[in-house]
Amino acid sequence: MKIERNFIIAIDPAWAKPYGVVIFENSEWFDDGLYTYKELDKLLEGYWNNYYVTIVIEEPYLGMNPNTLLKLGYAVGGIIMPASLFENVTVELIKPMHWKLYFGLSGKLSKGVRQQIKNQLCPKKFLQKPDIQDSYLIGRYYIEKHRIRG
Repeated sequence: MKIERNFIIAIDPAWAKPYGVVIFENSEWFDDGLYTYKELDKLLEGYWNNYYVTIVIEEPYLGMNPNTLLKLGYAVGGIIMPASLFENVTVELIKPMHWKLYFGLSGKLSKGVRQQIKNQLCPKKFLQKPDIQDSYLIGRYYIEKHRIRG
């Protein structure tokens, strides 16, 4: 039996480094961290076995290296496939362009300017954690897009 709690788990997928993860309960920050694939699998299992969960993942996109796109596709698929086995779990892919445009992070901004904007938008505890910042903004984008309230 599922407990009547709703979680949104925002994930910035990675291949060669840990995944950035931010967890919201309804619209409020709940937890965050960097997780390897195996650690993330255990974390998610604890949520999708017990709660209503929406997993929000940044969709892989073709950047400079097609091989990286393929690896990110594997990483995202490794989250979507087991999540699809649970009735209480939904998955939404968020295009990077959408959340970045929403927060004013798209276009020809220097890396430094982009980081300054992220620092202003994210809680101070995430200042030196760019992967966590991206996950936080992906989650905020989903929450604001769907007008979810705490």
